[in-house]
Amino acid sequence: MNGLFWGLLTIDLHFFTDHYPEENTKTKVKKFDSYIGGHCTNAAITYKHLGGAPKLVTAIGINAFNMMTKEKIEQFKIDVIDLHDGIHCDPVFASIITNESSGERTIFSYNPPQVNKLHIPDLPGAYEIALFDGFYIESAIKQAARCKAQGITTVFDGGSWKNKTDELLKYIDIAICSEDFMPPNVTHQEDVTAYLLKKGVKRR
Repeated sequence: MNGLFWGLLTIDLHFFTDHYPEENTKTKVKKFDSYIGGHCTNAAITYKHLGGAPKLVTAIGINAFNMMTKEKIEQFKIDVIDLHDGIHCDPVFASIITNESSGERTIFSYNPPQVNKLHIPDLPGAYEIALFDGFYIESAIKQAARCKAQGITTVFDGGSWKNKTDELLKYIDIAICSEDFMPPNVTHQEDVTAYLLKKGVKRR
């Protein structure tokens, strides 16, 4: 099955320690690893692992982390289209500190300013499913509308509310939302489902 995944790719730097560091101290960690992550990227990797054929549309650009990103993409055998193709820009970063004694984690993230000029691919419609996470939302809305018109099942992975999310929801069949996903003027979790159904989402 061919799947389209439109959204975020991050550079994740993961530090493992036995306590959370205090301010103005140096901490030697027990273990370190680096990954590519992000809602859509993780979903594409999982889809590939389960036997699907994912196409990931994300923003990478030209930066010092290109070699690492390329190696990870090749490792997972994912087909990628770069919305920032040929553009010099910083990647999206996440630094994760995991306290192994408690299991708790703390995340520091950096999302650079959006690049206005995107390389928007002309994609064929041969997909069984298309997932969007709300990033690069202008292009995501256009692609979700195309997918909806072609009868492709569309899925929204909602970590948090973002500007123009309501426009994207018009073209979504299934919404997967975290507890942090809260539309404007909605204050209770049980009201989120009603909001999504009103927007035309079939399942949450």
